[in-house]
Amino acid sequence: MFKRTDFVLFFLIFALSIFGIVITVSANMGNPDYFSQNYLLYGYLRKSLIVLLIGFVAMVISFALFNYKILNLIYHPIVLVLMFTFLLLPLGFEAVGGAKAWINLGFFKLQPSEFAKTYIILYLAQTLNVKYSTKKITSKDIIKTPIIIVASMTFIIMILQHDFGSAAIFFGIAFVSLLVSNQNKTVRLQNYLTLIMILLFFVILIVFLTPFLTDFLISLDTDNYMIKRFIMASDPFLDPYDKGFQLINGLVSMASGGLSGAGIGNSVRKYMNFFATSTDFVSSIIVEELGFIGFSVFFLSYCTVILKLILHAFRDRNSTGSAILFGTATYFFIHLLLNVGGASSLVPLTGVPLLLISEGGSAKLSAYILIGICLKVIYLDKRRKT
Repeated sequence: MFKRTDFVLFFLIFALSIFGIVITVSANMGNPDYFSQNYLLYGYLRKSLIVLLIGFVAMVISFALFNYKILNLIYHPIVLVLMFTFLLLPLGFEAVGGAKAWINLGFFKLQPSEFAKTYIILYLAQTLNVKYSTKKITSKDIIKTPIIIVASMTFIIMILQHDFGSAAIFFGIAFVSLLVSNQNKTVRLQNYLTLIMILLFFVILIVFLTPFLTDFLISLDTDNYMIKRFIMASDPFLDPYDKGFQLINGLVSMASGGLSGAGIGNSVRKYMNFFATSTDFVSSIIVEELGFIGFSVFFLSYCTVILKLILHAFRDRNSTGSAILFGTATYFFIHLLLNVGGASSLVPLTGVPLLLISEGGSAKLSAYILIGICLKVIYLDKRRKT
C-alpha cells in the first residue's frame, strides 16, 4: 500500500519511531518511578511497543479512509461542538506541571490539544482551499468563521488549560494555513500576515539579542511560571537551584556528549535528579549518548521528513492536499523547534514533546494519523498524474 506513495517518508517515520523507543527506554533508566531495570525493559518497553502498534494501525486506517469528500464532515456543527467539549474536559482534572491539559483515564492520559492540532490542519485546509466543498463559499466562511474558531480554541488551550506550548503550535499551524490559502478573498489578509511575520521576526531578534526583555520580566517580580521560563531561557543560572535547575542539567548533558557521545544507555546526567528526560529533555539525552555526530544524523533525518512534506506540498496540484501537507510540516517543525530549542535554552521551555521520539501517546497518535493522511494525499496526487 505505502509503496505507491512515498516509501522514503514512510521508512523515515518508522526508523524515527523505533529510535524514539530506544532513546526513551534509555532516558527512563534514571527515572525514580521505575523501581527496577526489569520493569523498565519489559513493562515500559511493552507499553511503548503497544503505543507504536496502535499508532501504526491508526496511520493505516487514516490512509485507507481518507478522501477529500470526507473532509466536508468537519463543517458539521456536531463535530465542532464535540471538539470544543473535548478541549474543555481536561479542566475537570488536576493540573500537571502547571497545565490542565490532560484527561486522566488511569491507565492512560489523553491530551485533547494534540488532536485539536490535527483537526485544525484539516479544517483550515478544507475551509481555505474549497475545491471539494459542496456548499457556496462566502467571505464569512473563508475568514471570519475560521478566525473565530482558531481564536476560541487558542483561548481554551492557552488561558484555560495554561498550556502555552500547545497554544503556540496551534497558532503557528493556523498562521501557515492562512498564508498558503489559494482563495482570492484571503490575499489582503495574507499580505497583512506576511508583514506581521516580518515585524515579529525583527522584534524577537532584538528582544532575544538584548537584555531588555529579561530585565523587564525580572522587574515584574512575579511567580508566574511562564514568565519564569522566559527569564530562565535567557539565563538559567539566575536561579540554578530551582527554576533554572532543569535547564542547566540539559545544557550540561548536551555539553558532555562531545563529538561521538557516551553511547546508548550510558548517559550519566539522567541519574542526577534530572527529570523529564524522556519528554521535554529527550534531545539532551540524544546529544549526551550519541554526541554531535549522532544528533546530526537524527536531526537531518527529522528535517528530511519535514522537507519531503513541503516538497510534496509544492508539487501537489490539489490545493486542499497541499495545505494538509504544509500544515503537517509546520506541526512537525514547531514541535522540533520548541523541544530542541527549549532543552538548549534557545527558546523558553514549553514542555512540548518531540514528535515520534518523546514519551506521550496523544502526540504520537496525532502524528501517526496525520502522516497516514499525508501519505494518502501523496498517493492520490501520484495517481492523478499517471
